[in-house]
Amino acid sequence: MTLVGLSLKRHLPSTTRIALNPAGAVPYYSGLYAYDMLGLTNRHIAHVPVSMGSGFAGHEKGDGAYILDQAPEIIFIGNVAIAPLGLDPIKVMMWNVDGLLRSEKEIAEDPRATRLYVPDMLPLGDGRQVVFLRRRDFTIPRRI
Repeated sequence: MTLVGLSLKRHLPSTTRIALNPAGAVPYYSGLYAYDMLGLTNRHIAHVPVSMGSGFAGHEKGDGAYILDQAPEIIFIGNVAIAPLGLDPIKVMMWNVDGLLRSEKEIAEDPRATRLYVPDMLPLGDGRQVVFLRRRDFTIPRRI
């Protein structure tokens, strides 16, 4: 996650907003504004009602619709796991669908997601990270 954060800092505008579940090292090292999809540092998600014991402890909260409403430029999917180069982003996401957390599942199921975002792979060193990029005039360097 340190590699991801430092790469984002080097290659993206400082005004880029990201959304992700592990809102620690990536926002810290990137310096980018981050929406914490688990609610540890996000007041709205922190107050979302949840049935405790319904998922992985400490990872049950989320609100995909809220995240889409905020329109971050990049939404990280799959806990910032880096996949080998050459894989199709849709296939990577579908392989991990059972492991997606609440906000990620809700984003994937929301019809707005395909209108507003395009799945892509963020190049990072020897691998790539599955992300959703906001369609509205946002591009990433092909090699970060």
